[in-house]
Amino acid sequence: MVVHVGTSGWSYGHWENVLYPWGAPSRDRLGHYVRRFDTVELNSSFYRWPGPAQFARWRDGLPAGFVMSVKAPRGLTHAKKLYAPERWVDRLAAGWHELRGRRGVLLVQLPPQQIRDDARLDYFLGLLPPWLAVAVEFRREQGKRDVRVEEVPDPRIEYPTDAIVKITSSAICGSDLHLYEVLGPYMKPGDILGHEPMGIVQELGAEVTNLAVGDRVVVPFNISCGHCFMCTVGLQSQCETTQVRKQNKGAALFGFSSMYGSVPGGQRSTCGYRRPSTGRSR
Repeated sequence: MVVHVGTSGWSYGHWENVLYPWGAPSRDRLGHYVRRFDTVELNSSFYRWPGPAQFARWRDGLPAGFVMSVKAPRGLTHAKKLYAPERWVDRLAAGWHELRGRRGVLLVQLPPQQIRDDARLDYFLGLLPPWLAVAVEFRREQGKRDVRVEEVPDPRIEYPTDAIVKITSSAICGSDLHLYEVLGPYMKPGDILGHEPMGIVQELGAEVTNLAVGDRVVVPFNISCGHCFMCTVGLQSQCETTQVRKQNKGAALFGFSSMYGSVPGGQRSTCGYRRPSTGRSR
């Protein structure tokens, strides 16, 4: 086994007088770098994929035994998420061909929000020529249709309008199937599903006056403030206070992905609720 030691990139201003002398032109930094290391990860290719001629120039400037790994372009990995990769494969192969004996691996770094899709990955890898070595960096543990029962921290009172409810029942709703499939990209590891649970009030903030510890409650799907215009006219699902404006959505929803505020849902033993004086049934 051969071990190569290097860094991600070779041209950084704060490396002056560390790796290369003060005032060294940017064009000379790679020359100083290769005297100390025998590999490098080209990171700039993530932002703009170089043409074959540039790969050839790098090849000619690298000493024998030096290998260059290259990060795949974000247009392929982050914008398209490996979907329809055909237009990229020829460009990748053309540049990689020019590196010849200086080839390391093509680093395919997937975005953190990308869910596991074995079929899409297999299709992409199957299009690459066999002489192009690939390393795939997965940045998300959970994938599509991967729902788990795990230990999570208990909620606590953070604001005087909070309530903590011991959940006694929280069914699987048909809308949860959207999270299981099409809305999967909006889910993050550790998200807690579930809405419209029933339970027993366990603890209350100081400003909650219309509930008492021990009350049995049903908690609705949407989260509303109770005092904005939309709430006062009975349109709590369009609450102006909890609107998820970043996603151009209405009121935040319990347990329904980042599209609706990433609020932990009710499929757990205890659940915390803000402003429980509005929109709940006793």
